[in-house]
Amino acid sequence: MLRLECVADFVTVRGERAKGASELERRLAAIFAARAREATDRTLDVTVRFVTPDVAVAHVTNELSGIVRPDAQRLPSHTELSIRVFVRADGVWKVAASHNTIVAPF
Repeated sequence: MLRLECVADFVTVRGERAKGASELERRLAAIFAARAREATDRTLDVTVRFVTPDVAVAHVTNELSGIVRPDAQRLPSHTELSIRVFVRADGVWKVAASHNTIVAPF
């Protein structure tokens, strides 16, 4: 069975940074309660490269829609590319870092 935990440093497409699991959870909860409340996310592509047997780098391409700006205007659907670093420790894969980028800015 694959176990995954988050201990990540996370950087959003807007350059906001969250350090560690509790801060990441708090910030994501705020995002999903407000501007991403009606958002949908569709995974388009995933590639994984193992740097070592216990370290992997994943590139994930997603299409997001339904995001709302702070002024309540709905943003157009867009594609994001994220890079995620995973580390396996004691049989558990942990997200060590994640960074999102908008593929084609508005």
